[in-house]
Amino acid sequence: MTGSTTMTAPDFYARFREQLVKAVVGQEEAIRLCAVALVTQGHILLEGVPGTGKTLLAKAIARALARRRVRDSMQLLCGTQQLAFTAS
Repeated sequence: MTGSTTMTAPDFYARFREQLVKAVVGQEEAIRLCAVALVTQGHILLEGVPGTGKTLLAKAIARALARRRVRDSMQLLCGTQQLAFTAS
């Protein structure tokens, strides 16, 4: 999913989802919302109890976008995780 070719939003989502469902199971809503955040250049805050796949989802997104680095800053007290994608 790299390069400067133009694609429609439904095509982007289909390809994005296809890549993520290989690694993340049962998180359809999270995948959809992450796609929306990426398209609108928004931020993503993943919240949930440990073991629900937050880090796995972030790493799958990074792989799907061919990014090499995912910055992960955990806030252990409130159980949230903020993820930022940066090219390196």
